[in-house]
Amino acid sequence: MNCHQMGVTRMCTCTIPYFKEIIIMAFTCDNCLHRATEVKTGGGVSELGRRYTIKVNKPEDLNRDLFKSESSEIEIPEIGCTVVRGSLGGVFSTVEGLLEKVNLIYHRCLKLFRATILLLVIVLMSTINLTSKNLLTS
Repeated sequence: MNCHQMGVTRMCTCTIPYFKEIIIMAFTCDNCLHRATEVKTGGGVSELGRRYTIKVNKPEDLNRDLFKSESSEIEIPEIGCTVVRGSLGGVFSTVEGLLEKVNLIYHRCLKLFRATILLLVIVLMSTINLTSKNLLTS
């Protein structure tokens, strides 16, 4: 939540055939309109995992509902993208919503990577300056 006011959390369970039970949690804040969803798996692990391939050929295909478990991996070979298991957690969304989450995480990681590189450059520059000062005074 963004405003730190009380919001409402709703939960429901759903059993997905040949998979397992999932718990869907949705939080909404009427004050700041913040919304968040989370999906957790419950029950036992199914005996057999399945691989599903979704082809997006037309804009309507982006509206397809899907559930991605926390242990599944997403591969988008057309753009060289792989989202490894565990990195997104469980997600119940549309294909478009899932792609938006992947894009958001990519940009957050990119910002973190850039900040880390900048910090390393600053540390290296200060180390070089200290070394050159030591050389000048020796």
